[in-house]
Formats: sequence, structure tokens, C-alpha cells
Amino acid sequence: MEESSRKVHITTFRLSSGTVAELVDLIIRPGNLADILRAADGFCSYDIVDIGDGRITSMSVWTSPVAAEAVRTPVAHWMRDNLVDRAEMTDMAIGPLALHVEP
Repeated sequence: MEESSRKVHITTFRLSSGTVAELVDLIIRPGNLADILRAADGFCSYDIVDIGDGRITSMSVWTSPVAAEAVRTPVAHWMRDNLVDRAEMTDMAIGPLALHVEP
């Protein structure tokens, strides 16, 4: 099996205030994280999973490690400015996409 060049960032957060729905509303509000991601070269997808107990996991997929690294600073700034009172990062993993299945 050929290894994919796509890069995946998976991050888990614990909410310290608000709800998952409120966080999602913030992320998709114009000018916020969703727009930053969409504007980035090499962006493939972004998903949030409510894993219960006040925790969420986010997953972003990029065409290459270079594309993923290029957006790191704007995303970090957005997180610093918008999540400081809402969520705490508890885990992060980065690696190549090993399998992708579509219908």
C-alpha cells in the first residue's frame, strides 16, 4: 500500500464553558476558523466530533505536510483569541492519512 501524502491533524479539547453547538456556531461564523481553513492552500476537510463528557475531537486533512504547516500560525492565533475561555487542548496527533473510504 502506498502511503498517502495527505497530512491529518487530530486534536481533542475539553470544553470549559459553553456547548459544542455554541463552539460550532463560533467556528462557522463569517471570518472565523472555517473561513481561515477554506482560504488555505491544500485544505481538504475539517470535522468536529462530539465525543461526550464535554469533549470534542477535531480533524483537519491537508494535501501535504507543507500545506498543513503553512496554516499553523493563523489557526494558532485564532485558537488563542477565541478558545482561551472556552476549551482546553488535551491531546494532539499528527500523521499521514493511512486510509480514506468514500461511498
